[in-house]
Order: sequence, then C-alpha cells, then structure tokens
Amino acid sequence: MVLAFVLLNTIPGQEEKIAETLKQEKEVKECHVVYGEYDMHLTLETEDIRVLDDLICRLRSLEGIQHTMTLVAVGE
Repeated sequence: MVLAFVLLNTIPGQEEKIAETLKQEKEVKECHVVYGEYDMHLTLETEDIRVLDDLICRLRSLEGIQHTMTLVAVGE
C-alpha cells in the first residue's frame, strides 16, 4: 500500500463542490477543507505508486483545482 497526503489549491468558492467529488474516489480516505496556504487536504491509500500517479493525474484535471502538492509517506 502507498499512503499519500495531497494539498490542493482550488478556485475560491469551489471547495465544497470539489470535496464532494473527491469523496467519491475509493482511494480518498480523508478529505478536509482547511484554512491557510492550501484549501484542501486529502489522505490517499493506493495499492501501488502507479495507481497513485493515475489518481493524481485525474485530480489535476478536475475543474476548479489549480495546484496540488503530493507528499508520499515512507516507512510505517
């Protein structure tokens, strides 16, 4: 399993709509709208790095998402 955290910047006012869309993805274990430099925080679990790569590419193509930062967890 690959555990990753994704920070997202969205178009202002689109956070809740995007969050509802992202929660439909089976790999999204947590999805939070947050205050600060980023607008959303996701916790993802995928079976391998290729699945993570595909998921991140899909996320980046969603309307309203402007920027992503992916942090892949290492170790246990």
